[in-house]
Amino acid sequence: MSRLLAIFLFFSLCWTMTIAQQRLVNEVKKDIESQNMTVEKYKAAKKKLAAALNNDDTKQKAETWWVAAEIDLGIYDKAMSMRSIGKKVDSKEVGHSLIDGYENMMQSLRLDTIYQKDRVGNIKKNKNGTPRFTTKYSKRIMKNLYGRIIDFSAAGGELFIASDWEGAYKAWDIYCNLATAPVAAQYKVNEPDSVVGYYRYYQGLAAHQNQKYADAMAQFGKAQSLGYIKKGMYDTWIEAASKLQDTTEMVAVAAVANDRFGNRTTQYLRILINDCLGRKDYIKAASLLNVALEKDSENAEYYDLMGQIVERVNNINDALPYYQKAVDIDPSYALGQFNLGNALYRKTQLMDNLTDENVREMYTQAMGHVEKAYQLGLKSEEVKLVLSRLYYLLGSDKIDSL
Repeated sequence: MSRLLAIFLFFSLCWTMTIAQQRLVNEVKKDIESQNMTVEKYKAAKKKLAAALNNDDTKQKAETWWVAAEIDLGIYDKAMSMRSIGKKVDSKEVGHSLIDGYENMMQSLRLDTIYQKDRVGNIKKNKNGTPRFTTKYSKRIMKNLYGRIIDFSAAGGELFIASDWEGAYKAWDIYCNLATAPVAAQYKVNEPDSVVGYYRYYQGLAAHQNQKYADAMAQFGKAQSLGYIKKGMYDTWIEAASKLQDTTEMVAVAAVANDRFGNRTTQYLRILINDCLGRKDYIKAASLLNVALEKDSENAEYYDLMGQIVERVNNINDALPYYQKAVDIDPSYALGQFNLGNALYRKTQLMDNLTDENVREMYTQAMGHVEKAYQLGLKSEEVKLVLSRLYYLLGSDKIDSL
């Protein structure tokens, strides 16, 4: 066989295959126009169309992907009809058929551009110099997408309940992107920012559950920009940043959360102060606490934190009144009890010219506070170490109980 003949046969074969695949697309298109379609028949059509979606020629045509989208949307619509009459459907399968339909519509949209040409094959231009083109499926696709916008938010919820975090994230991302697109108004869609922010938050939760912490943080940021400012979001946001060891993000989020919820909890203030302590910015740490104390002068944690700062900047003696104030306000504050007892123990270690009686008295006082912290549930290795040391110094047989 000559080389020329081989080339001819090769291209003839390719052309034949292309014709066959186009015929296949037409067949499937006709099949799904039937009034008797069921979920199973749509699935069969999807399987049949797969070859055309992989053919080098037919997969470059908007029509092929539009037919694929019609199949997926047909599966979704039929399943929802079945559910409406009380039949059980697979929530994951239904949700993913809608997502697949969206992705196929977007692929069709990308390919749906037919440039107008003159007699010699040059692309015609508009008066402003842009290429002149027509589309066949774009209007239909956009109308379909916006007509189903609420379906995407609902599908996200069902996939989330089914613990399909990836699917829920995708469905909500589609909804939010459609809702905030400039063309939304053109299709009479006006989803409030508060609603979109709500779904961005849940999208972030889905990413967090899926251990995609960077994605989670990104969605929480979008939710916040849309006005969603619930405390739970900031807690999960900080946790995600912690998983990535992103201290900068943790501190930035804690600062915002502290401004909003600092009157209800000290958890954000602790992050901010620990950051200041880590950077040895004691002035900033003290400033944060002074502002907090002005708002809540009877908060045991604030005095305990101030004691830690004063101890680092000055000495134990200056810090002791703050530790004492913390336990006076709240005797059940375990960390305050430990910090006071530990400070008394270390102060005794630093003092000279003490009588045995004075030493024993101070150790006993320190032991009382550390024991109290232990009884209140603070049983870290540091607490046990200090307590065992005090028991040893006082000759107590309680050391055996640790």
